[in-house]
Amino acid sequence: MEERKLILQFLRKSSLPLKTGDIEKGTGLDRNTVQKVLNELSIEGILSLDRCFNKVINLKGGKNE
Repeated sequence: MEERKLILQFLRKSSLPLKTGDIEKGTGLDRNTVQKVLNELSIEGILSLDRCFNKVINLKGGKNE
């Protein structure tokens, strides 16, 4: 859950869209962890992903971890 909070904080502070690699560099987490957390957040409807380019397009407001 710590990774999830770290990624959400990074996304809130950053301008979107962001690639997985950008999130990886900004948080210091490994790529597989970042991808796993992004997939979970997408399934929960907290953010929107562009699967073709592996980017976070939109972070939906009002929902926290």
